[in-house]
Amino acid sequence: MNCSVCYLEVTATDNITLECGHEFCQSCITSWIIQELRDNILKKQTSNKCMKCQKLFNHSTIFKKLPLESQNLINKVFLDRYLINTGEFKNAQIRSVTLLDSQF
Repeated sequence: MNCSVCYLEVTATDNITLECGHEFCQSCITSWIIQELRDNILKKQTSNKCMKCQKLFNHSTIFKKLPLESQNLINKVFLDRYLINTGEFKNAQIRSVTLLDSQF
């Protein structure tokens, strides 16, 4: 199987399949989530659509499939972006967990 973004061959352990059936490597899906966070942090939501067909999917399912390193990177980007856009540190960590859990 090949990633729907970079078209590289994806191993079974690196594969993330969305509900629509499109397959992505963990690197591409992590990059996409990070870009969505950077673009939409103040909206308190990210796109829930497949990059290829635009069908809705559940971020929570994808986030939990990613390795801990990717999850930590996404959390760091969320916190950094949140602080840059709001200037608020108080409760930023709590908001990160709450928003990510509810969206991903």
